[in-house]
Amino acid sequence: MKLIKQLSFFLIIFIFFTRVSIAQVTVSTNNQTVTNTSPITGAVFGILSDGKTGLIIDNSSSISITGVGTTNPYGIGILSSTSASSATSITNSGIITSTTTGAAVGDGNSYGINNNGATGATIGTITNSGTIKGVSTGFGTARGINNTSGTITTIINNGNIIATATVDSGKSASYGSYNGIALYNHGDLAGTTGNNKIALIGTITNSGIIDGTRIGISNNADANFSTANITTINNTGTISTSITNVTSSVINGELDATFAILVTASGTDSTSTLTTLNNSGTIKTIASGTGAYGILVNTGGTITTINNSGTIQAGTAAIAISTGGSIGTINLNKGSVLIGNITSNSSTSYTLNMGVGGAKSYYVSTSGTGLFTVNDLDNRPVVKGSALAINIGSMEMAGENLYQKTANITDAVDRNVKNNKDTWVEPYYSESTRDSGGNSSQIRQFKNNKQGINAGFKVANSATPLQVILNVDQTKNNIDSSEHVINGDSVMIGLATPSYANYEGIDVSVKGLVGYANSKTDRKILDNTSSTGERTLTGKYNSYNAVVGSALSKNYNLAKDLNNNITLGVDLTSEFRDSYSENLYFKYNSLNLVQLQPKIQSEFIKTTGKDSNVFLTAGVGAREILSGKTQKYSMNNTGVSFTAPNSGDYYASLAAGANINVAANVNFYTLVSAKMSEKDTETYQASIGLKGTF
Repeated sequence: MKLIKQLSFFLIIFIFFTRVSIAQVTVSTNNQTVTNTSPITGAVFGILSDGKTGLIIDNSSSISITGVGTTNPYGIGILSSTSASSATSITNSGIITSTTTGAAVGDGNSYGINNNGATGATIGTITNSGTIKGVSTGFGTARGINNTSGTITTIINNGNIIATATVDSGKSASYGSYNGIALYNHGDLAGTTGNNKIALIGTITNSGIIDGTRIGISNNADANFSTANITTINNTGTISTSITNVTSSVINGELDATFAILVTASGTDSTSTLTTLNNSGTIKTIASGTGAYGILVNTGGTITTINNSGTIQAGTAAIAISTGGSIGTINLNKGSVLIGNITSNSSTSYTLNMGVGGAKSYYVSTSGTGLFTVNDLDNRPVVKGSALAINIGSMEMAGENLYQKTANITDAVDRNVKNNKDTWVEPYYSESTRDSGGNSSQIRQFKNNKQGINAGFKVANSATPLQVILNVDQTKNNIDSSEHVINGDSVMIGLATPSYANYEGIDVSVKGLVGYANSKTDRKILDNTSSTGERTLTGKYNSYNAVVGSALSKNYNLAKDLNNNITLGVDLTSEFRDSYSENLYFKYNSLNLVQLQPKIQSEFIKTTGKDSNVFLTAGVGAREILSGKTQKYSMNNTGVSFTAPNSGDYYASLAAGANINVAANVNFYTLVSAKMSEKDTETYQASIGLKGTF
């Protein structure tokens, strides 16, 4: 007897701690809480509430239901066959799988969660961190979550909502083939004239995966006098379809097409509305062929607003509006990538607002007979037809680039104009940066790296002292963090007269240089005709530079070994750029830019030994565009122009260096300098070199 009791005790403990499969759970009272931690298997349903209210369901285990014949299997069902049903919440962290294996036309459809509102069915919140799946291996359709003319207030998904279906699925109701819809808001029950039956989902928040073989999310009112409404979709995850090929032919009464999001109404006096779609994740169809849409608004459907800062991708059209559908506003914001056209054949015009940021160039291909209005929110010229605009950094900073190029040379000439050596050579490296004040096209961010050599050679036996000036330079101008990159190689040559004239101790020097540069450009562009939604455009152009200038300088002896040299100079600089094109979309007219660059500086020189010294220089300068402020270009052969909002700038500079005599008539030279402007441009340069008679 004692042995039997012990065995019984251990049997009870074994059963208690062992997860066993149970059949199905039928809710029999209102306000019931069902917490499922054990596997549920069956052939009809997993958890059912029909005509009961206030249900709370929490599933952390597996629910696996397989339908037989015409049975419609579902993992969790909130039904209202005879009276209203409601669930306050359904929480799933487990795996809910509903499978139909129908072998004959007319066999059942599968639903992971089914909310069927014949006489009113309501779910407050569905929260899913696990998997909710509808599967059809035969003739029935598959749904992950199905809302038939009921109400679901909120769906929060950071797990998986899946519907997978085979080629025969959908035949039972002439729904085509491969009929798997991950999340279905279905106006499937008819109302009456003036009193539509409503299928409503309030907010869908997805940070996980919503994927259907044929459709990711469908908002469809196909019954007469029915309405299907979704208030808001917030997507930071993925909404997608998995079918790999479509043809747009009619199969089993349905077009062979696929949609990540579909909004449509086909019933008499039926309507379907998605009020707001916010996407910072991915909405995509992967199918090849004709009839693959990221978002389709079909007849009777309306999307009020699309806010996109993520990716929308499809082979036929990223966003499409059919004849009887409408979209109010499409906002493409920073981070937005489209792969596929925006196409519309609607009689209702839509508004396309481009807010991708002033750094981004874009080409958004549009098609169809529908009308639209396009606005660039970053204050750039935009061309309609399709929609095009460019990062105007190279035009906005044309005057700044000319200053960076020529000031480096003129500063070197002015430093060495009184040099008593036959030759001076200054290799240099400089880096200039400017932060953008925001997304507006008015001020663009850039980083300019320059390296090269400035050199001067005294002309022997000249009646007037002359120096031949040479500059060889390589420049990389990185605009807006590599959105637009210009690489240039240039050479300049000219003459300088260090003592053209002298008046009451004031030396007058003059200089003149000419130069040639070859530049190559790489521009990133958002392009929805590309397989990645982006591409790089290339171009190259020749430009010619000229500099003429003069400087007045006077030296003051402050102490035995300390001198101060004051210089007042002005240079007239110019750039003449050939017209050129960036492949596919953009062409630029020739540029004729003339700029005035005055400066004043004070240099303190401390003699440290024979022919050796250290020096400190402080100064202020400016630039002002005299001609060429407006530049003309074309996008898709449509001419536009850009006028630089800032025609000038002011600069403060500080430099320190040393001349060290290393041999007879030969000095080693070093310099570091910094320059800052009113428009937040910062330039830092280092130079080393030799001065001497060789």
